Amino acid sequence: MELNKSYPQAICEELKKYVKGQDEYCKQLSVFGHLHELKCKGLIDRKMASNLLVVGPSGCGKTYGVEVLAKLLNCNFKKVDCSNITSIGYKGNSIGKMMLSLDVDDENGLIVFFDELDKVYDPYQESNRAATKVYEEFLKLMEDDQYAYEESTIDLSKVSFIFAGAFLRLTDKKNKSDLFTNQKNDIQLIDDDFVRYENVPVEFMGRIDKVISVNQLSYQQYEDIIFHSKGSLYQRLDMLIQRRKGQLYVSDDVKEHLIDLASTSQFGVRGVNKEIKTFINEYLYQSEMNYQIQEFHILNYHHETQEYEYQVIKEPIVIEKKEKSKLYIEDKDDIERVQEFLDFFKEEVKSLNENEQKGIKILLDYHVDMLVSLYMAEFEISYNLFKIFVQQGILRSLIMIEDLYQDEMELDDADYQKAIETRQALHEYGSEEELRDILYKKIELFEDMEVCING
Repeated sequence: MELNKSYPQAICEELKKYVKGQDEYCKQLSVFGHLHELKCKGLIDRKMASNLLVVGPSGCGKTYGVEVLAKLLNCNFKKVDCSNITSIGYKGNSIGKMMLSLDVDDENGLIVFFDELDKVYDPYQESNRAATKVYEEFLKLMEDDQYAYEESTIDLSKVSFIFAGAFLRLTDKKNKSDLFTNQKNDIQLIDDDFVRYENVPVEFMGRIDKVISVNQLSYQQYEDIIFHSKGSLYQRLDMLIQRRKGQLYVSDDVKEHLIDLASTSQFGVRGVNKEIKTFINEYLYQSEMNYQIQEFHILNYHHETQEYEYQVIKEPIVIEKKEKSKLYIEDKDDIERVQEFLDFFKEEVKSLNENEQKGIKILLDYHVDMLVSLYMAEFEISYNLFKIFVQQGILRSLIMIEDLYQDEMELDDADYQKAIETRQALHEYGSEEELRDILYKKIELFEDMEVCING
């Protein structure tokens, strides 16, 4: 995402397009992001940088806000579940091991988001020595630009930290006291509250520059997030269907059910995203060879069976036969490379099922020019990169690549492993940004491929 990143206000305005109902959180994140950029450029030192502690219930946008910020700043992001980490010397995933595995050398730096901080301390244990050790490791991360682990030294000069948690013991007690305003969930928190109610060490709170309360969202705000926020899973489903020249219709009853689910469930919007993924799965299931889904209706939710009612309107796809494409390639080496690829591609086709082979034949007969252009100057990607797409099976699923990598769909183990292998293979030939550019700028090509290959 391109924006004038030198100004926190510009970052904040962009954040608010994605993170609804949390304007103060967006403001504080934008300042945090600005300081992170200055630190990465060597313009300020660690003492001027900021460590944040974010407090709020699950599903209100704590994690999502930081994820969006990292994308806006084009920096790396790592989420760490504090309930799964241990101190050095204990069995488990220690902070040292985790930090050793991170890429801390990127010029745009790294933001580490420690979630579930309130789970470090267990109030039901007589001794919380392990929790104390974990907090000691946190202090080491925040105190110096160099972090020592075993025989390694990790440079933290371009790493920023945000801690977060629900802190229910604290918020429940504060809600029962007189130390809150008339606005619902607008709780005024001070450092002593965390020490008193959550057993957070005084030394740790002394390193936290800002405590941010992220409020529980209202019914209207949940509606805005689910259906209207930029990049929401619902909007991506709508975009997917529109790309395939269809239309999505969702009844008011279903929308109301989704909003109720978000506002009453402990999972918030995450719980709704699981429901939307069932819509995606149903849409994909209804897709079939030689038919186009013109209208996809989600009519109702039946509470008794916990199932949705759908209506799908399809029309046959008519593919007009075209004249064979002519290749205008003057360079002899290019002609040989094209022929080499086509021979290679025909071998790959033999591993496909009958319907896929038919689709590939159409592709080869009438869209060879598109295949060639993928590695020619028009697309500015290499011949080897295109070959790796085919070798990894990407050509058969280009239209779904955004769902695989951006929407965190619930893939089965085989699909997930294939996605991981593909990403690893791409590192040798080019960046994922190249692939995304192709998807967004040349979507008409993939619609043709989709018709030919997937139906």
